[in-house]
Amino acid sequence: MKKTLLASLLFLASAIPAAAAVRDFGAFTADVPDGWNTASQGGVVVLTNGDGKAGLSVLVRNAQGRNAQEVAQAASMRNSGTPPIPEAGGYSFTVQRDGDLAKVYVSVSGTDAMLITVYGENTQTQGILHSIRKK
Repeated sequence: MKKTLLASLLFLASAIPAAAAVRDFGAFTADVPDGWNTASQGGVVVLTNGDGKAGLSVLVRNAQGRNAQEVAQAASMRNSGTPPIPEAGGYSFTVQRDGDLAKVYVSVSGTDAMLITVYGENTQTQGILHSIRKK
């Protein structure tokens, strides 16, 4: 009985996500788990897991008077993506990234467009994605 209880507790402990710290990236905030790396280049913030095989890139820029659908269509065409579809209050489409599929989420708030690209397989990417808040 004690071994079963101990095994159950160890299993539950392994299911608890790694601690995450809220990071401020200027235009947005995101919960970044321990062991994830961040970099910023040319206005794009990139968050990658420890081995670099999964991550997110976030770009916030002026929407130039366009709505989310228009921004998504232009970005999809520029990156040879699939046709954008309505999703989560914005639009999404898929693109090829280093031979793998990546999903791009597009939203517009006020004058700013936010494009978030999610790539690779990692259990923490969805948590990070849902924690991103435009300022």
